[in-house]
Amino acid sequence: MGGAMSDAEVAARIEKDDGPLDETVLLKRSTGGTRRVYHDADDPCFNADDAGYRSGPERVTRREAQDREIAPCKGCVIGPDLPESHDNELYERARNFDPSVHDSLADVDLEGES
Repeated sequence: MGGAMSDAEVAARIEKDDGPLDETVLLKRSTGGTRRVYHDADDPCFNADDAGYRSGPERVTRREAQDREIAPCKGCVIGPDLPESHDNELYERARNFDPSVHDSLADVDLEGES
C-alpha cells in the first residue's frame, strides 16, 4: 500500500465521487486505527465483517467522510482511472467466477447464464 495521499489527490478523488452526501459509507480501520479511504457500504471491495479492527468498519455519511478529508476508494466508489478503450471483460469474468459451477474463467457467461 502506498504512502499518504496529498491534499490535492484527496480533493481530486472527492470531486469524482458523485454519490449522495447523506448515503452511508464505510471507513475500514487499520490495526493502527487510521482510515485513508471510504468504501461503498452496499458493495465494498473488502469483506466488511472480516476487515474491521475490533468493532468492524465505522459507518458514516459520505459528507462526514469528505468533511474529515477522507478520500473515496478507487475500487468500489469511483473506480480506477482507465482509458475509454479498456476492456473490463476479464474483471467481470473473475467477479462472476464460481468454482462450484465453473472450471475456468472461459466458462463464465457474461450474458447472465452459467
